[in-house]
Amino acid sequence: MKKFIILLSLLILLPLVATSKPLIPIMKTLFTDVTGTVPDAEEIARKAELFRQQTGIAPFIVILPDINNEASLRQNGKAMLAHASSSLSNVKGSVLLLFTTREPRLIMITNGQVESGLDDKHLGLLIENHTL
Repeated sequence: MKKFIILLSLLILLPLVATSKPLIPIMKTLFTDVTGTVPDAEEIARKAELFRQQTGIAPFIVILPDINNEASLRQNGKAMLAHASSSLSNVKGSVLLLFTTREPRLIMITNGQVESGLDDKHLGLLIENHTL
């Protein structure tokens, strides 16, 4: 009877888990636009790849409409960044830049391998100026 109740509760909760949307979309390229509002996406992706080749740092750029839970986003962002950068070769480190469109904002998440004398704000501006 106990196993039946556990199985029944799993069947009820499983669709809720499957339909929940991830905070950060799966990043298949260096540039991901969830909003569909960026007209020069290919050019930005090309510049991000050029930045990766020149510096060894992979800048994953994601455009989101809004951010609801920044703490959860930062935690999930580190995992997504590790997963996305694991498929790249010749990378010294990686950076996830999250831009929001409703309230213009930049959140930067690094994987810990990126060593810089610059603080997060200046490193974010450097990447932004070279890619966007």
